[in-house]
Amino acid sequence: MPNNRMDIGRWRGGSCVAFVTRTMNYIIRKMAISDYDEVRRLWGQTEGIEIDESDSRESIGIYLKRNQGFCFVACADDSVVAAVLCGHEGRRGILRHLVVKREYRGKGIARALIAESLSALEKEGIKKCNTFVLDENIEGRRFWEHMGWYVLRDNYRTMQMPTFRDK
Repeated sequence: MPNNRMDIGRWRGGSCVAFVTRTMNYIIRKMAISDYDEVRRLWGQTEGIEIDESDSRESIGIYLKRNQGFCFVACADDSVVAAVLCGHEGRRGILRHLVVKREYRGKGIARALIAESLSALEKEGIKKCNTFVLDENIEGRRFWEHMGWYVLRDNYRTMQMPTFRDK
C-alpha cells in the first residue's frame, strides 16, 4: 500500500488493522450491522453520495451478510469516521459509498479502506474492481483519479428495474 501518512506503526490482529500515525490513531475493522446508524449518518453528510431504499438497515444487513469480510469501517475517538461497502458477483468487485468524515480527510484513511477491500477481493481471486461516481461529483471523480482509478470507455448506460412490480 502506498504510504503518505508517515506511519509510526501498523498492526494486524484478529479482525482489525490498527494504524498509528504522527497525527492520529485509528483502526480499520470489518463493518457490522451495528455500525449502520453511524455509517448512514456519514453517508447523509457526504456530498456526492446518493441514498435510496437500497441503503436501508435491512438492505445493508443483507449486503453485509452476502459480502462478509469485504466491507470496512475506520474508527477513531470511539466513533466511525469512515466506511466503504465492497462486494463482488464472482467476476468483478465493486466499491460503493466510500466516505470519510471531513475533518479526517487527507490522513490516508480512504486509501487504507480501499487497500483492505482490494486485498479481500484479491484473496477471493477477483482481479478487477469497479466503482460508480456520479458525473456531477467532481470532488469524488478527482479523488478516484488521484488514487489511480480510470474511467472505462464502455458504450452503455446503467439501467435498473425493481425486483417487484406494483399491482
